[in-house]
Amino acid sequence: MRTVAACLVIAALSMTPALAEGSAVAPPAAGDSRAAAIALYDRGRYPEAHAALTALDVAEKADGGLLYRLAFCAGVAGDQEEHARILARAVAALEQETKAGGPIESWFYLSNAYQNLGRPADSAKVAADATSRLEAGTWKEPEGGVDVFRLAKLYADQGREDRAEERYRKAVEALTPEAVRYPAYLRWARGYLGDLALRRANWEEAASQFAAVVALPAPMAGEWHKLAVARARMGRWQEAADAWHQAEQLTPGGGDDARYSRQLALQAAQLGSLPALTPDGRTWDKPSTEDLENMMLEQAKVALAPPPAAPDVSATPVVTPPENPARLKEAHRIFVAAGIEYAARGLPIRETAFSKGFAPLVFHPEQWEPKTTEK
Repeated sequence: MRTVAACLVIAALSMTPALAEGSAVAPPAAGDSRAAAIALYDRGRYPEAHAALTALDVAEKADGGLLYRLAFCAGVAGDQEEHARILARAVAALEQETKAGGPIESWFYLSNAYQNLGRPADSAKVAADATSRLEAGTWKEPEGGVDVFRLAKLYADQGREDRAEERYRKAVEALTPEAVRYPAYLRWARGYLGDLALRRANWEEAASQFAAVVALPAPMAGEWHKLAVARARMGRWQEAADAWHQAEQLTPGGGDDARYSRQLALQAAQLGSLPALTPDGRTWDKPSTEDLENMMLEQAKVALAPPPAAPDVSATPVVTPPENPARLKEAHRIFVAAGIEYAARGLPIRETAFSKGFAPLVFHPEQWEPKTTEK
């Protein structure tokens, strides 16, 4: 189940980046100040949304949902004091709104707020109380894409994955035609579905969802990584390498793992195929982290071992054991397969390759070629 992180992640959408200013869809006319502020927020124009929401707050027209949005904008701006102060006000307002029944928006934001305050049990209770209203017939099934999304998130907050998945799919269908207006909702919903697909080893579905995610404005490195993993699991090595390259580009100075992963995927593409099983006959999801590290190290020893001196009886270049081409190629295939599995699990491939001394083999595939000696 996807959860909302603490601290700055103060909205269900807050793991997503803002849209750039100048997006193609204009906000509502200034006559409806509430709708205009919400439209700015939904489009990721947080500085403008902050100003519009502040004006509503000063005019005492900000309910719990607007205060919640205002708190998020303050957090994006780096004002942690304002963020905390307004979030506390938002929670107080949302608690009153939900006690009085309140719309689904109030329950949605209160559940999120509790998560961000480190109160997951309270979040789950609010979410369950909200969805029980639908199940009891107090609420009608929402029709608009945003409210369908909110219902999905409320099911997810209480761990009801089956209900959350169903609603997230409906939300994606409803919101996709309005992707420019609601990119963050789509990013979250598709990310949730993509994560489910990765856990279920449904690589086609995962690749489809994360390809759609990275097509939205301002994709994140982690989203490109997940797309790369899904592609790698299907043996689409060049496409996986391309996705890891995008992840690397988005983390300047910190993209080493993506860079190493990309190089391994490129080697896989050159090799053409990788072994379906480990040397001891297990599927690749079975080895432990230590098993994978030892596997890479053992294969690296085959490539890095210096060839024995050529015999004195011949001046002809010779290939010497263990520089057997077939053995080297098989070691290479096992090494790359173990490395990609290691990288796909999100393990520190760069640090491990560097500390164990086989980093050169990641970047110099020619080192897997047989060495010759002359005498």
